[in-house]
Amino acid sequence: MKEKFKPGEWTKIFSWIRELLPLNFAIDDLPLKIFSGNINYSTRLFERAYDLIEGKGVAVIAAGPELAELRDLHADSLVVADAAFKYVTYELDLSPDLLITDLDGIEGIEANLLREIPLLIVHLHGDNVERARIFIGEASSHGIKALFTTQQPPSFPFFNFGGFTDGDRAVFTSLFFGAREVSVYGVGESQLMHHRSPPSEIKARKYWIGSMLVKWLACRDKRVKIPLAKGYDCSWFPWEA
Repeated sequence: MKEKFKPGEWTKIFSWIRELLPLNFAIDDLPLKIFSGNINYSTRLFERAYDLIEGKGVAVIAAGPELAELRDLHADSLVVADAAFKYVTYELDLSPDLLITDLDGIEGIEANLLREIPLLIVHLHGDNVERARIFIGEASSHGIKALFTTQQPPSFPFFNFGGFTDGDRAVFTSLFFGAREVSVYGVGESQLMHHRSPPSEIKARKYWIGSMLVKWLACRDKRVKIPLAKGYDCSWFPWEA
């Protein structure tokens, strides 16, 4: 896939996801109805995303267990997915260029710290409306730079770059904005994260979906690498059956 991701392809994949997960996807249009008039959009934010990603070697870091294996990291641009932000910031002592989040993994992070990130891409869905309300207010008052995405067909000022979980969405976003190369850590190498207790069946399915999506991208697009992967099968993906 040398061209940017085509929305029609994501529509097919998302239809498969909707069949696999017993979730109320209809409520994902709530943020579009509630917040469309509350988001300050500037074309400069979209241009900033291109400045950060286009033509660059990108490292995508998500919150998978493989992060413990991560030693030296060399990249032109660092894209961090949600819950990995704390690990990257405090354990690896690195600063993300782009943070992809649905607001779950950055809860409790001070607005002043988020303001230092060049750009956030914030995913809104029906289950994070109240967190979104708080974040949008903080973004406006603290100068946090953010674009907003939706799982639904996008309408201004919302975008849909493809992807379902924060980790694979970070890879789709990097490809959309024209990364030269995307090295993925912490998503796609294994199906499940480490948990103190086993994840729910729904969460386990979500992790599996994210892993499958990243492997699919790696199989189709030579720009996508999974350096810590132990190998993966490119011959079959369920939505292509």
